[in-house]
Amino acid sequence: MEGWSDRVITIDKKSGDETVWDNAKKEIAASNIGVAFIPHRSYRSGKFLKSIGIPVRIGFDRGGGRKFHTIALPHQIGYYEGRRNLSLLRPFSQELFNELPELYINASSRDKIRSLMNGLNLPPAGFIVFAPASVWKTKAWPVKHYYSLSKLLDKNFNLPTVAVGGNVDGETCSHSVQRPEFNLAGKLSPLESAELMRQSRFVISGDSAAAHLATSVGARQVIIFGSTAPRFGFSPFSPNVHLLGMDLGCRPCTDHGRQKCPLHRTVICLENITPELVLKTVNDWLALNDETAVNSVDNDE
Repeated sequence: MEGWSDRVITIDKKSGDETVWDNAKKEIAASNIGVAFIPHRSYRSGKFLKSIGIPVRIGFDRGGGRKFHTIALPHQIGYYEGRRNLSLLRPFSQELFNELPELYINASSRDKIRSLMNGLNLPPAGFIVFAPASVWKTKAWPVKHYYSLSKLLDKNFNLPTVAVGGNVDGETCSHSVQRPEFNLAGKLSPLESAELMRQSRFVISGDSAAAHLATSVGARQVIIFGSTAPRFGFSPFSPNVHLLGMDLGCRPCTDHGRQKCPLHRTVICLENITPELVLKTVNDWLALNDETAVNSVDNDE
């Protein structure tokens, strides 16, 4: 948020420590904030901001938190989430915000990624970024598929792959790429990860925060959907984006994500999307011309 906000207050909602919430409440209350925009639709978010005493609370008319809003606006189905959240500005502006979100990358983040790329011998547009992790198992393309795709990209196009993620994603990221030094989980901030995506040839991720980072810097990307679906609003309308998902009668089964498939022993909506299919999807991005692209794919898996 650097460059666009005066302050960021973080809350570790998984800690179970109520003093975390109490301290955040005191800090927000001391700021004398007059208006709160609440894109998150949870009961807890709405109740928390009302308890602080913020006089104007603007959110959506969907979800448990709506009862705490002073202004509840339509939650528009089929809109990209970035555009949908910007609709919360409607009480103050009649402008329609159709632009994709844009992330401000500061100089220190750009410098760090430039140095990292030099150290790993990664030229601009000469590598692929994987973002394989998700807190929901039904939104994470199998790690074995990422690894197989990494081998195919290296063999057919001489393109190395690097993996990004948080501190808890180290094992997932390490198993998705071929070289240990290309596992960057926990080593980059969100801004630095976004800058690395901007410098890459393209990004491959699931329906996760990483896809929004890639969108915010205009990176080419493939978003692989499992139990969720693009119509819920979490995929941008952009020629830089390819969307992949299985045409199954049981999906989408949720707009949020699950820890296991409710019908099958494995998450077939992700398992059945093969590395070869993903490679074909981005084939035209990888070669100088269509003929080269078609002829260069050589699968030995």
